[in-house]
This record gives sequence, structure tokens and C-alpha cells, in this order.
Amino acid sequence: MDLQFSQYRLNCTRPFHISRSSFDHYDIFFVYLSSNGITGKGEAAPNSRYNEHPGDVFSALESIPATIDTPEDMDHGIEVMDNLAGPLMSLRSALICAFLDWYSQNSRTPIIDLLGWSSQTKIPKTSITIVIDDLDKIVDQLTNYDDFPILKIKLGTDYDQDIIRSIRNITDRVIRVDANEAWSLSEAMSMCDWLADKNVELVEQPLASDNFSEAKLLKEKSPIPIIADESCKTSADIEELSEAYDGINIKLIKCGGLPEAVRMIDTARKFKLKIMIGCMVESSLGITTAAHLGSLADFVDLDGHLLIKNDPYRGLKITAGQPTLPSGYGLGVFLDSQYQNNNLE
Repeated sequence: MDLQFSQYRLNCTRPFHISRSSFDHYDIFFVYLSSNGITGKGEAAPNSRYNEHPGDVFSALESIPATIDTPEDMDHGIEVMDNLAGPLMSLRSALICAFLDWYSQNSRTPIIDLLGWSSQTKIPKTSITIVIDDLDKIVDQLTNYDDFPILKIKLGTDYDQDIIRSIRNITDRVIRVDANEAWSLSEAMSMCDWLADKNVELVEQPLASDNFSEAKLLKEKSPIPIIADESCKTSADIEELSEAYDGINIKLIKCGGLPEAVRMIDTARKFKLKIMIGCMVESSLGITTAAHLGSLADFVDLDGHLLIKNDPYRGLKITAGQPTLPSGYGLGVFLDSQYQNNNLE
């Protein structure tokens, strides 16, 4: 089995500005595993919030042999990819995804069957992210996404209520709020009370990720469900946070890939937590991979590929907020014709 990879810069349609950072691009990696004339693809989107950086992923990929023994079966393949990635969760996700994409095509077995479920349930409608900006520019963002019924509003400013007021002046669409750890307990309690009659469905990660004691107090008082994002990376985190949150946001780059994401779903259900499937700013390759979990979720936030202007892949389709997976075996992701000469598979 041959391994290749390409580093690629995703350019944002506008600066991706949240409470703790602002970026106009993200450096990611596409990983390819080839054997028997079949190529599997995966995407590594390292994020500095989780102490992973492009240089780390590049060094790790450079250290992996260009040719590895083709694994004997699926479980062996996942173990091999896990070991090759080491501690880098984003790379682990990419390698495991590439292997499962290859294995699905080679065995002519749908990925959802490989992961142990088969569902005809529709994926819930996805939200679209509205990033922090000046009030007039936030309104401009809304006009670009008229057909999305759910808005994910980034907060964590000194004018959070003004942002919500401005949005409510022009639309009554469902809002999900994401503060990205920016609020104190008193701010979170006040804002949750204030948001309660604003058609807000949930509030994501209002407090610092390690602040479980205050998060528990907030959960007890908040009239709106509280969802853990930065607080929840893998299934090992779920029991501790289960008393402090109403649900969790699962992202492949945090947990290390599809198999661990399935374990997170199973564990969260045992603790009666709601499930959100989320993403970082990623191409259609990474977003389509995560969407294979969509039918198991209560909420979906899979819009990362819509926030960039140079997405080289095509896969998941979203119409009026409704995601639809490609049919067939593997991920069903293909390279857009205009990127054929960009040294991408």
C-alpha cells in the first residue's frame, strides 16, 4: 500500500473570527493510500487550540514509509494507521479515513456498514456559521445564506446582545450560539436567560473547557441546552462532563477518526447526552467524512467547506441546509476538474 500526501492552504471567504482568534486561511493535508488500483483519501486539519500544528503533521507524514504492508483486515488496518499517526489526532483521523475509504471501495461495502450501523434516517439539517464582525457585516453574512434555516452565531464580544438583536431584526430563523469559551459564569447565566425567548436552540461551550464545576451550575440554571465542544475530545471525557452539559460536539480532528467518533456516540447515549456532529474549517473531503455520522446525530454543524473559496473536492451536497451523502462505496469524494493539475489525487 502506497502512501502519498499533499499540503494545501484553504482560503476563507472572509476571516474566520471567533472569540479567541481570527484566521483568513488554514493549512491542511490530504492523505492518499493506494493499492489494487484503488485510492483512499483522508484530510488532516490540525488546529492550534488542540496543540496541533501543520509542521507537526508534515514531520509525522515525512517519517512514515512511502510503502507499507497492506493490512489484512479492517481492524488491523485501523490499528496500523493509529500507530503511524502517533499522538496527532488530526493525522490519525486522516489516515484512518483514507484506509476506510480504500477498504470500502476494495471490499465493495458501504462505510456505514463497516462502522456497524445501517440507517435510512435523514441527516438533520446543518447550521451555517456567522462569524464575529461589525454589525453591518454580520447582516451581510446573513444575506449570503438565505436558504439555511439554522444559523450558528459566534459570540464572545462586548456587543453580543447587539449581534443577536441585529439578526432578530431581519430573521426569525433558529439560532445556535457558540461562545468558544469566552464567557464567565455570570455572563453565561445572564446571556442564557436573555436568549431564552430569542428562538435559540442551544448554547455551545460558553465557559472555559476545564471549568466543569461552574458548567454544572450553569446547566442547572440555564433554560437553554448547553453543548460541550472544547471540553469534549474523546469518549474518555464524557463521563466527567455528563453532569455539566446537555450534549457534546463530536469532531473527527479532535477524537482521531470515525471509529472513535462512533464510540463517543455510544458513550454519550448511555449518559443521555445529545449529539452534535461538527467540523473545523475543512474541505469537502473532511466534511463528507464527518457527514457519514450525521444520521446518528441530534444536531449537525457541517459547513466548513462552505466557508472557503478554494475547495478542491466535491462530495456532500447541501440544499436548503439539508445534507445528502454521495452514493456508492467509499466516501464518494472526487477532485473538481479545475484542480486536476494541483498535485492532488
